[in-house]
Amino acid sequence: MPVPERDPSGQAVLTLWLFGQNQSSRLQFGVQWTAEQSTLQALAAEIVRRYPERKLTAASIRLMPAQVDIDSVTLAIGDGSGTFADLQSVRSSGYPPFSALFNTALTSEQSGQATAALNGSPDRLTVTYRGQVQRSGQGAAQLAATADLSRWLPAGTSANYIRSIS
Repeated sequence: MPVPERDPSGQAVLTLWLFGQNQSSRLQFGVQWTAEQSTLQALAAEIVRRYPERKLTAASIRLMPAQVDIDSVTLAIGDGSGTFADLQSVRSSGYPPFSALFNTALTSEQSGQATAALNGSPDRLTVTYRGQVQRSGQGAAQLAATADLSRWLPAGTSANYIRSIS
């Protein structure tokens, strides 16, 4: 699942810059395709629960990512109804956690959609990783993993991520 790059305190590294009265803006953030630590811990606990005869502990389980090739990482903007338009596509780092950086100019309308996303409105901004996962003896399978940016920020914290420059 795409997740935001985080600072040492665990906060998403994301900024929406608003410039002056014309409301032009720029959205900057980093993203990774990885599992959050809480997801990995829950998966390890489930493996321990399902296989008690193996006498496993969560600490003894090592989860490794599958071999994947990421072709593109795309930032898309939506109108809230499920209709999206691509804003920017970039390459990932090419290795886990497949980091990608976005730095894109927004129109005033797009800025409003981005602000709504940062305030928790779904279907306004998404990030999608596209590529192939290698399957043992079966060739590659297509993959697409999408995250809605509205879920990245804790409720009521959008002011921490929006900067206005007059």
